Amino acid sequence: MIKTMDKIVDHSYTVVYLHTKMESKDTPEFSWMKQVYSIMDYKYGDHLSSFFIVHPTFWLKIFEGVVSTFVSSSFFTKVKYVSKLDELYDFLDPEQLVIPEEVIEYDVSENGVSTRQPKRMRETKAEALLNDL
Repeated sequence: MIKTMDKIVDHSYTVVYLHTKMESKDTPEFSWMKQVYSIMDYKYGDHLSSFFIVHPTFWLKIFEGVVSTFVSSSFFTKVKYVSKLDELYDFLDPEQLVIPEEVIEYDVSENGVSTRQPKRMRETKAEALLNDL
């Protein structure tokens, strides 16, 4: 992760985290997240403009609320929760995003097809899924 980040941290960047259908057994331990936080140099957060969390769970929001009280960081002011892809498109150009099919399918089943999705996304299985309803 650091090797990849080193190539972009000198410029403004955005992170999109897809939390779609995440189960508690798949969530990293707090100790691991604390270790990552301690490894990350200030430069990694300096140019971070936004950190989007797509399809957050209630427990993720609670966890972030608890952690943010113990960690003094401007990072949490950059976190934006979006419950559907259409909200993400208010901030980012959908043509620049590569979103896995299963995330699109989940979003369509929960929120319907967005007219702002790139044409390539609207023509995927997500549209077929909606037609099956």
